[in-house]
Amino acid sequence: PASPAKGAATPDRARAARLPPPPGLAHPLPPETHKPRAAAILAHTAE
Repeated sequence: PASPAKGAATPDRARAARLPPPPGLAHPLPPETHKPRAAAILAHTAE
């Protein structure tokens, strides 16, 4: 069977995207500081 196209949204990739970051990668900023940056990243990624 053909492998999925590069960049295809596979269920595994979608699942990985929803996982919280490991403790070592968690950002020290409080969540309310994260929201504007997360919104900007999501808006940028959605284009």
